[in-house]
Amino acid sequence: MSQDATFSMDTALEHEIDVAGELEPLPVSPAQLASWVRLALESAPGASSVGVQIVDRETIQILNAHYRDRDKATNVLSFPADVPAPLPVRPLGDVVVCAEVVAEQARAGAIEPAAHWAHMVIHGTLHLLGYDHEADGEAAVMEARESELLARAGFEDPYRSRHEDP
Repeated sequence: MSQDATFSMDTALEHEIDVAGELEPLPVSPAQLASWVRLALESAPGASSVGVQIVDRETIQILNAHYRDRDKATNVLSFPADVPAPLPVRPLGDVVVCAEVVAEQARAGAIEPAAHWAHMVIHGTLHLLGYDHEADGEAAVMEARESELLARAGFEDPYRSRHEDP
């Protein structure tokens, strides 16, 4: 059973949250997910829309293998939209989050579940905005932006140990 919800944050921003399949109850609400997308999009020019898909381990592994040649489950993937014509609401794409992997990572890292969910949603949305972390310089820029946005959302810096002096 799929639970769909569209959240119109204002006339310029719309976000669709889709929970696919029979997943355990999430530790965060669709409204929280949408608020983290909106936070990440504040600096994006023009109106934007982002879909957030919540999927299981099998689905994310299939997507990761097909699109990234990595045959393993991951926490979040981003799929930019390819829309040729200008629209009133510019679709940026979809952020796909694996609920099981995010829960496991939060438990293993002793991270508050909501904080890790916020991090994954912001991380995925920043990818749609062109941020990346393949090169060290790119990673530093993306991590700094994530840390700033997470602080604004009331969460600790997930990279704080890297940012502290030894």
